[in-house]
Amino acid sequence: SLRQLPGNLTVLGNATVNGNALQITPDTRNDPEKFLINQTGRVMYPRAYVLWASNASNTSADGRRVASFSTVFKVNLFRATPSVKGEGFAFLIASDGAAPPPPGSHGGYLGLTNASTDGSAANGFAAVELDTVKQPYDPDDNHVGLDVNGVRSKVAASLTPFGIDLATNNTNDDGSHMVWIEYNGTARHVW
Repeated sequence: SLRQLPGNLTVLGNATVNGNALQITPDTRNDPEKFLINQTGRVMYPRAYVLWASNASNTSADGRRVASFSTVFKVNLFRATPSVKGEGFAFLIASDGAAPPPPGSHGGYLGLTNASTDGSAANGFAAVELDTVKQPYDPDDNHVGLDVNGVRSKVAASLTPFGIDLATNNTNDDGSHMVWIEYNGTARHVW
């Protein structure tokens, strides 16, 4: 299912716009025990651009500048119940901005890949994950990671030492976090 939003955003999979917010999985005002199981969604800006070139300069072979970007957004990794939290959230840059989440990409695959395609160069993506469930390859259940073509992060860091709990069950905390991601195309570095 593909839906176009104002501002050229494309909504894919289970994602919707509800309550003046992008809902990556179905709105949790529904029955979460039924509607939040094995769900994934994407909201993409499908306009193509060169993110990096094969040489180290700031222009690509056809003269286009290599892209750099900075984005800030607010995310809430809502817990349907105090004891159960979702797997997390990923900011995704993909070679195909109109592709829906792959089948079977729920859970630890964060809507990015699935058991048969995880780690394949054909995936063509980079993502910053906010991961809230520990898999065998994760440092813990509260970390940020840089993923390239798979969910086994190239670099990951726990957020617990910084006092950040991505999927808090503290009823005095609304669970929202401001996320800042910056990519320098010339240096090929993510912050």
